[in-house]
Amino acid sequence: MFLLSFVTVVALGEVLLRAYHKVRPVAYFTEDKLLKYRGKPHEKVMGYQLNSRGFKDREHSLEKPAGTYRIAAVGDSFAFGSVPYPANYLTLLEEYLNRDGMQSFEVIDMGIVGTEPPEYFRLVRDEALLYEPDMVLVSLFTGNDFYLKLEKNMSPKKPLSFLYTFLHNTFRVLGAVDVLEARRGGSSISRRWCQ
Repeated sequence: MFLLSFVTVVALGEVLLRAYHKVRPVAYFTEDKLLKYRGKPHEKVMGYQLNSRGFKDREHSLEKPAGTYRIAAVGDSFAFGSVPYPANYLTLLEEYLNRDGMQSFEVIDMGIVGTEPPEYFRLVRDEALLYEPDMVLVSLFTGNDFYLKLEKNMSPKKPLSFLYTFLHNTFRVLGAVDVLEARRGGSSISRRWCQ
């Protein structure tokens, strides 16, 4: 009887989580780093408001202005910039290229924290090319971008079980909270949950 009840609860949980995700997709259930780590449109990050596409840059029209050399830049947190927008190397690059006024340059910063070459490829293919760039600049980090095992189709994995993914991610978050609290010398949420 216990086994039947357990299987019923697990199956019901799986069905409900899948239905919820179908109606209202959440990054919590995905390994797709573009969805998981991309900024929310118009959200404030480090005192700078992200644009309507969720990038730490000003707004850019899809149509390239006449006489403009357009560069679409993709990458991880280095491209996104852990510094204020005016100090980002891509913002500085655009200023440098436009300093003599001979030609107009536009650099579109499409950096997303936590992404890697498979996501760069998909970002260029699905979004950057819509901006009709003359050049695509890919920022690579030697610390992790060259040691990546690539899947054949460069697509994110789909979860086998939404319930497993939900529980796994929840316990990972609680574990991270536990570690952070232990470092600060405070009580941990996960210990409070287990008591």
